[in-house]
Amino acid sequence: VRSIPFVLAFRDGEPVDQFVGALPLGQVEAFIERLLPRPGAESVASGLRALADGRYEEAADALAQALALDPDNEELRADASRALVHAGRADEAAAAFEPLRPKSTTDKRLGALALIVDGCAEAAPVDDTEVARAAAAAREALCRADWPQAMDAALRVVQTDRAWHDEAGRRLMLAAFEFCDDKALVSGFRRKLAASLN
Repeated sequence: VRSIPFVLAFRDGEPVDQFVGALPLGQVEAFIERLLPRPGAESVASGLRALADGRYEEAADALAQALALDPDNEELRADASRALVHAGRADEAAAAFEPLRPKSTTDKRLGALALIVDGCAEAAPVDDTEVARAAAAAREALCRADWPQAMDAALRVVQTDRAWHDEAGRRLMLAAFEFCDDKALVSGFRRKLAASLN
């Protein structure tokens, strides 16, 4: 400590924020407000654990409940949309995601989520070509969070017709990369995708 006041905030035994020097009352109140738990914090924590563990129905229920209490929380909205998609609740996922849609054109992660949400709401392709069947399989696997299947099907789209539907195969693959936690799997398919594009 080199000067006072020195204010250090802790959460769960870990420092999370600080400031040095006297601040106006409004700034001190804003500092404290940022540290307070948001509405539905317990539901968010349990929902995120369930999402990470692949318990999508449980995650969808918990995160949707938290979102009802904190509808302006965009990060929570994205997590709830993803959980709802993977739980097979496509209509609810689309409704939850809609306020994020304007940002999905500039935010890579939201763009990937938009592709998954929209893909789960789409009807089966009208053309019965090999590439259309592979793209449908990739979208369906993305909805179930079956990352290996999604990447494999998306790669088939790229290998069959790289330019099909504005490079849909590459975009489906990138969406899977964005949410898959298996780094070795992603790395292997990144190499396969690069080889297919060159």
